[in-house]
Amino acid sequence: MAECVLITGGAGFIGSKVAAAHAAAGDEVHVIVRPRGLIRSSRMAANVIVAHLHLDDVETLSTYVEQARPTIIYHLASDTGRGTGGLNPLDSQIVMGDLRNFLTLLKAARAATPRILVRAGSLAEYGNGVTPSRE
Repeated sequence: MAECVLITGGAGFIGSKVAAAHAAAGDEVHVIVRPRGLIRSSRMAANVIVAHLHLDDVETLSTYVEQARPTIIYHLASDTGRGTGGLNPLDSQIVMGDLRNFLTLLKAARAATPRILVRAGSLAEYGNGVTPSRE
């Protein structure tokens, strides 16, 4: 049975791979990216629906999720903390922003009642350590 999949952070490396895999499996795939987010067409399957919106826009996000009615949500969007000052994933503004976005998504998802919700982070959360990370 085909799923309806919603992916935040779909323009990223992991998000684009997850979107492509679900699209290839015949699922309906919705990807949320920042309003000015770049989508490399080589990374995205042609049948993936791309929505450009802010995760902190509660009303717009709620409306979108309610209309899409995803059965699976992957929350992959996060602020990497990469700015002019370098990588600082422990900055309280970044942490609080990511938490607010996650809570907003949870609120929006309440009406859709997805079967599965996956929340993943970013390698940037490890800070300026050696990559690849050893886990």
